[in-house]
Amino acid sequence: MYGAVCVAGGAADRLDDGLHDLTRDDLTTPGVVFQIGLAPLRIGVLTAVSGLDFASAWLRQVESDFEGIRVPVIGREDFVLNRRATGRTKDLSDVERLEPADAQKKR
Repeated sequence: MYGAVCVAGGAADRLDDGLHDLTRDDLTTPGVVFQIGLAPLRIGVLTAVSGLDFASAWLRQVESDFEGIRVPVIGREDFVLNRRATGRTKDLSDVERLEPADAQKKR
């Protein structure tokens, strides 16, 4: 992950040089949130998220392409589990928008 963050941090000129003092230990400590860039182009790296454990989520990861760089991210099912686990209104709203699309796919 450290290498991926370094590559992502250096790959796009639009990202600020936010790696500063980031260490491998930072990325293995649960609860650390590291952000690169500024909204709307900000990338967030979270070392723990509500409702998921790393080992299970890693097995279900999907890859996304960010300007030619393949990056592992949580899958849709885990995203929904996480949004529900936070219980925040804006996250539950995300789930409400995703569920109709999921129901359509099953038909």
